[in-house]
Amino acid sequence: MDENLVQKQKQDIELTKKAYSYSQKEYSHDEIMKIISSDEEIEKQICIINLNFLVSQEEADSLIFNLTNHPTPVRELTSFKILELLNKREFRDYFQSESTLNTFLDGIIDINPSVSRNMVEILKFVENKKYCLSALKPRIKNLIEEIKEVPKNKSYLANKKNFSLYWYLEAVYVLAEGQNLDEDYIKILDICSRSDEYTIREKCAKIVSKFKNHSELKDILQRLQNDENFYVLQWLKN
Repeated sequence: MDENLVQKQKQDIELTKKAYSYSQKEYSHDEIMKIISSDEEIEKQICIINLNFLVSQEEADSLIFNLTNHPTPVRELTSFKILELLNKREFRDYFQSESTLNTFLDGIIDINPSVSRNMVEILKFVENKKYCLSALKPRIKNLIEEIKEVPKNKSYLANKKNFSLYWYLEAVYVLAEGQNLDEDYIKILDICSRSDEYTIREKCAKIVSKFKNHSELKDILQRLQNDENFYVLQWLKN
């Protein structure tokens, strides 16, 4: 058997033993928060799972810090935990600062779709949706420009950027409830309604479905209503 494979199997066994040992341990709240702020990846995951409440903004910030620039399992568990805490009204104020909202926007385009999905759900609990829409706008505009510049022989790169645009548009759909779409967003929707990717046109149609009576969206709405893709049309049936 390959020596590297044997070594890998031994490492996996040790990690499994370590994870099991941590899962059997009882942690105090202070211990949980200390480990969440540490570099111990395996134990940190166990502690994120076991975190049931927050007592300060500092603790919330320590949790939020794990949402980006950490290994995938840590990011995913963090997104689930934040969503779980936001479902409890007493913890919502800990997740409303502009710096936190910017981190949430970063998390939307995670390479792990589970994180992206959780981040969109998290946005439903954001109080300052107007700020998020404003902060999201330049990100979307820059991404659209980047997609235009991708060489035709770099389809994998185009797919990656369209994946990010897909989730950004899903975020706009959530954030746009009760808001007004400005001229920049109308231009964004116009561009997205012409995309070669049906998934992007679908998200565009999903947003437009909220603003069918918006006079400036009339041409976009008509274009999407004539789309040949079922998933695009399903948002514009009524």
